[in-house]
Amino acid sequence: MKKTLLLVFIHGFKGGDDTFSTFPSHLAQLLRHALPKVQVMHLVYPKYETRGDLHECVARFKEW
Repeated sequence: MKKTLLLVFIHGFKGGDDTFSTFPSHLAQLLRHALPKVQVMHLVYPKYETRGDLHECVARFKEW
């Protein structure tokens, strides 16, 4: 059974799926080449919709 390396990218508060551009997939590809016996996967933390008053948005985010 292959070991799995999961790369998780967490952007800043107002960041999104495009925050890291192609870096996650590029890094995963480099690691797949360097570690052929390891399954390399990557995941970008999903974007949380931030709109309106910042204090209200923070409260909604905390509830989420």
